Amino acid sequence: MARTAPELIQLQSEFARTKFTTAIAEYSKLTQSMFQTTIQIFEPLQQQAMTAAQIKDLVKDWILGVSGLY
Repeated sequence: MARTAPELIQLQSEFARTKFTTAIAEYSKLTQSMFQTTIQIFEPLQQQAMTAAQIKDLVKDWILGVSGLY
């Protein structure tokens, strides 16, 4: 409990600093969690895109080989 105005300001500043530090820590955890979730979501899509590109290259090579343009 503060007995003077400067004491009150000091206690309020300490309280605000503590809450701000806690909020930043929680925000960092949330950001990291969202980043990891995004990676997990896009990893299968990236694999599918790579597979599609490989299939496209195989089909292209096959078509060029069959048509004699290869």
